[in-house]
Amino acid sequence: MRIITFVNNKGGVGKTTSSQNVAAALHSLGYSVLLIDMDSQASLTAACGVNSSLISGSVVDFMGGRRFSELAEHLTNGLYLIPASNLMLDYQESLREHKEYPVLLRTALKRLNSSHPKAFEYVVIDCPPALNVFTALALTAAQRFYVPMQMEPLAFDGLVGLMEWITTNHLFEKFGGLFATRYHPNASGKLPHEVMRMIQKKYSKKLILPHIRQSLSLARAQGMGLDVFSFDPHSNGAEDYLTLARQIDRQMTQLEKSVSLS
Repeated sequence: MRIITFVNNKGGVGKTTSSQNVAAALHSLGYSVLLIDMDSQASLTAACGVNSSLISGSVVDFMGGRRFSELAEHLTNGLYLIPASNLMLDYQESLREHKEYPVLLRTALKRLNSSHPKAFEYVVIDCPPALNVFTALALTAAQRFYVPMQMEPLAFDGLVGLMEWITTNHLFEKFGGLFATRYHPNASGKLPHEVMRMIQKKYSKKLILPHIRQSLSLARAQGMGLDVFSFDPHSNGAEDYLTLARQIDRQMTQLEKSVSLS
């Protein structure tokens, strides 16, 4: 079971879009995938066409020991979702004080993998736009995390703060890389390209992943509760997320090989 998450403490940068569509891209490559919504705003849940007010439980219940079959939303063959709800906010303090915090999600996923061996080859986790309890749980469970960001000066400043928090919490070794969203290298305007140059100067080339271009299909798909591959598989959004997913998959394959050799 390969576990990845998308994180950024700034909202509107494409975390949910990336979680949904990287998961769909991995599914299109033949993998069985479990999506997990860790955000109490339940944006991923809604993007997958699930009404969070009608769910039987959330990821909090999953971490608490509820059976997967009671909680999971079946999106399509080989693609499932553990949803979120706004009630999750009420559990932040109790989760933080739990004796097994911050490994609750990791433990729940190990339990799932034991009871349903090889049921899911990938777990893709969507984080909230905050460095809170749910983000910490996701990062602890994940083997790699990825940072989507827009090419804006404030987003770059936010990235610096995020990476300081990551380093302080000894999580930097899980950093798989960052990627630009709503970006085109040939677009007019200097500012996005200046921010990209700042990133290229600060981070090694291997940590800068393929960018995602602006695509109306991405927004339209989410508005209909679909991933972009179901909505418009020939769009720029589908092409870019498939490229990104392949890069992530190569990374995770290399990680597995290095772990098996150690």
